[in-house]
Amino acid sequence: MINKIINKSYINNASDILELFQDVIFINVFNSINDEIIYINSSLIHRDNKISLKELFIFNIDMYITYIKNFINIDSLQLRYIIMLTLHNKNIKLLVSNKYYYDYIDYYNNLFTRIFMYNYKKNIKLLSKFINIEEKNFN
Repeated sequence: MINKIINKSYINNASDILELFQDVIFINVFNSINDEIIYINSSLIHRDNKISLKELFIFNIDMYITYIKNFINIDSLQLRYIIMLTLHNKNIKLLVSNKYYYDYIDYYNNLFTRIFMYNYKKNIKLLSKFINIEEKNFN
């Protein structure tokens, strides 16, 4: 089922997503999502104005990878490592949503920033116990 979704024409980062799905955490999250269908406002990408939650999860991962690629200009191996690190925590479940990206662009951009900055904030909080350091707000 994962391969069927990843091979759709609107998935831009299929090889990166396939690599992520070598990890059991991604597979377990995917398998925990029900097959519910949601209806969306645009038929530009999804011609019949609907998408399954499993498909939306993979679409959200694809959009997150695109978001990161727009900000970080590094080779694909390093990029995959960064994406794996930023998604390999509780944040992966944030991408399980019934909100469609193009209907909630601001919501997702804020979410992607939070996901990307999660480890940074954790490290700052830990370091602040030992040295005087201020946390930057990226909202």
